[in-house]
Amino acid sequence: MGLEEDNLELDKRISLALGVALGAIAETTYEELNRLYKKLRLGGGLINGRPLTEELGKATRYELLPYLAALSAALVQEWPKRTIPCEGILGHFEKAVFSLNLERAKPTYAHYLDRYYHPRHSDSASLPRETIIHSEFLQRLADAWSLFQRSTDVQEAEYVQSLSNLTRQIELSFRSALAGIWP
Repeated sequence: MGLEEDNLELDKRISLALGVALGAIAETTYEELNRLYKKLRLGGGLINGRPLTEELGKATRYELLPYLAALSAALVQEWPKRTIPCEGILGHFEKAVFSLNLERAKPTYAHYLDRYYHPRHSDSASLPRETIIHSEFLQRLADAWSLFQRSTDVQEAEYVQSLSNLTRQIELSFRSALAGIWP
């Protein structure tokens, strides 16, 4: 095998490792989001909140997966110990993530990356740019859940606090996975 074939295989292996990490993080994050939705009782219920409906669950997943993919792509590009170019890795990664039923989620992924690459004047220059992706997810998920149209101030504050904690944990999980790839 030549150098180019070796690089292609390495790109595919790293892409696969990222995909495995994304799958595990997506599964646990979706479970956490469903718990949060129930806890906030956004679907009704006096004592025990109701879980996400099938339709809202689907909308949540279609927001979650592009967010996670964009965050992982951003972290790969800025990983300080990355020893090889990331274009091939991300190309394989994107093909795997957005194949089959997720093709329609690709514009949302592009939106998150666009926000990452082109911060607005209102975005704080002192914060890491991946924070923009987290903030965008927080807002877009709130919109998908119609949170601000049907919630109290207490629910909104709990949503923001819970999502802030969750996005921090998500980022740490991706950083841990990347440390396993590029120690």
